[in-house]
Amino acid sequence: MGGLRGTDDRGGEELLAPGAVGPAVVELQRLLAALELYAGPIDGELAAATLDAVRSLQRQLGAPEID
Repeated sequence: MGGLRGTDDRGGEELLAPGAVGPAVVELQRLLAALELYAGPIDGELAAATLDAVRSLQRQLGAPEID
């Protein structure tokens, strides 16, 4: 299964997989919202709406989509 890379509380990288929760997901949601790709709650939960927004960004950038 694919995933997204985020930054953990210590400044290191972490893999964000569907169902992940925490501050790295909050950061991702805020970035996606700033790009007007995500209109859901900033709740720190990597659920369907956040994943859809990530896929939209990947399509716009011509990047391979996550699984």
